[in-house]
Amino acid sequence: MRTIHPRRGIGVIHLGESHRGVDRTLGWGRRITHGPDVGLYVYRSGELTLEVSYEDTRVASMSTNSRSAVLYGHLLDEGLSVLEPILSARGWTVLTCDGEVFTALLPGGPGTGIAWKNGRLHEVVIDEGGSWGQQCEPP
Repeated sequence: MRTIHPRRGIGVIHLGESHRGVDRTLGWGRRITHGPDVGLYVYRSGELTLEVSYEDTRVASMSTNSRSAVLYGHLLDEGLSVLEPILSARGWTVLTCDGEVFTALLPGGPGTGIAWKNGRLHEVVIDEGGSWGQQCEPP
């Protein structure tokens, strides 16, 4: 329930899944109506909190900042120093800018990116675009 599936999904939710299917699996999400994340839906899935965006009633992106998520058998709470060699060995790009480190599967989508602040998880994003962290790439 708390596994990150790179380029596919988080937990039991996957890109392209119907809004109805997500609601059936996780229950009704709470729609965010204020602030920078307006329009996203928030769900709980076991130990994870997921934010999901929809395009034409299908999952277009999802994110979590739950440190109890698991990637390649490791808790994200183990931090960047433990996970960076594992991610690098699996072809992830490591980019640093603006005080954050971005680990991402690039280029192209669907993409998976993880932002780290001070070596600790900030956010995991899986989206159709695959542009996560590209703002840090040299021109």
